[in-house]
Amino acid sequence: MPFLIFAVLFYILAVTFCGYAIASYFIYKGWNNPPYIPSFGKTKKAVIAEVSKFLTSEKQMKIADLGCGDGSLLAGLAPKFPNHYFYGYEWDPFPYQIAKRRLKKYKNTRIIRADLMKTDLKHLDVALCYLAHIPGLGDRLKKALKPSAVVISEVFEIDGWKPQKIVQSRLFGFKSKIFIYRVRDQKFLHH
Repeated sequence: MPFLIFAVLFYILAVTFCGYAIASYFIYKGWNNPPYIPSFGKTKKAVIAEVSKFLTSEKQMKIADLGCGDGSLLAGLAPKFPNHYFYGYEWDPFPYQIAKRRLKKYKNTRIIRADLMKTDLKHLDVALCYLAHIPGLGDRLKKALKPSAVVISEVFEIDGWKPQKIVQSRLFGFKSKIFIYRVRDQKFLHH
């Protein structure tokens, strides 16, 4: 009986989440932005480990999760690196509110409701993303980020970019990859 209750609750949660994702796609014009999908598991840990390698400097660095969802990556980084500053950008109001509440206890975080395709990102040293193939994303990041910035993309390659490093990981037991790019090494696809 407990398993049946768990299965029914899980089903209700899954249907609710999928329903919200579909509704938010249309209500908030999500065709310009990917849906909310949280980072978790071994891939999330691997992303945090890769980001940590760049945060060894005493100089304060500025790191952003572009499409931060509920803030799970930032929650794994902000308390470990209090001398660095973390931004979360999220267009969808529901996960934005979750991230804002979840991270308010950290003085080194700021959650911003914004469309990353229209946001000033020149101040960033590291940009994290778990974004499906968005047309023009590579060119947008090349224009928006400073040349020395690092981009770490979870699961999805950035079209037209050549990674500096690829880290193997696992997601739901399947092989997954984390792509690490340096902005200055990338070429524009469209001018």
